[in-house]
Amino acid sequence: AEATEWAEAEAQGKKEARHVSLTSRLRLRCRGCARLTIDGEVAVVHHSLANSRHFHALDSPEQICFALPAAPALEAVLAAYPRTIAVAALPVGPSEVDDDDDNGDADDAVRLDVARALVEAGVALHQRGSD
Repeated sequence: AEATEWAEAEAQGKKEARHVSLTSRLRLRCRGCARLTIDGEVAVVHHSLANSRHFHALDSPEQICFALPAAPALEAVLAAYPRTIAVAALPVGPSEVDDDDDNGDADDAVRLDVARALVEAGVALHQRGSD
């Protein structure tokens, strides 16, 4: 039954992630449910939301990996708890391919990638914006 509940929650997360947009707002699911580490050029969110309190089935937390420019956005979501934060307001770090041109579209893509991945994993709750 526990595995079925998690599968249903995971499917719901994937469905909800499709509705995330720049006008959406995010909130961390609960205090301390995730943490951010940097491993070389990768920002890693560690969480244990799939790990049952009854069975402690996983030896180590699950991980979601992002490119380094996503780290400020991830940190902002984790630090905002219990408040929500607008996806469009998530800060994005510099990328290796940054140039003098407007990088707004690339930054928005990072913001959406972060928001959708966190919602899909169940780490963040999503509030739809006005599209």
